[in-house]
Amino acid sequence: MDVALNAARTNNKSSMAKRWREAEAAGSLPEVLIADCVDEVIFDFLAALDAGKIRLRFVDDTGTEIDLGESEELGGWYMMADMPESWRARFSKERVDPSVAKASKKK
Repeated sequence: MDVALNAARTNNKSSMAKRWREAEAAGSLPEVLIADCVDEVIFDFLAALDAGKIRLRFVDDTGTEIDLGESEELGGWYMMADMPESWRARFSKERVDPSVAKASKKK
C-alpha cells in the first residue's frame, strides 16, 4: 500500500487521490483508506500466489488437495471492479473503485 499512498501523494490527478480527497472532505477518509489498504494487501497476496512466489494448498472436506497457485488469475478475479463475477462485486458490501476495473481491462 505504500506504493499507492506515495503515488496518490505525488499524482493528485490519480483516481485514488481524488477519491481520498473527496472522502476527506466528506469526513469518511478512514473508512475509504482502510478499504483501499485491505484491497491492496489482498490483491498483492493473491498476485504473489498467481506468480508462484507463495505456494498455498487447500484441502477440502473430501481430502482433495487444491493448489491455489494454479489458477494464475486470483488477483485479477478479486480486483475486477465492474464484473459481476468478481469476488468484490459478489461478496463485498463496500464500494469498489471503478478506476481499478478500467486499469485491469487495459492489461
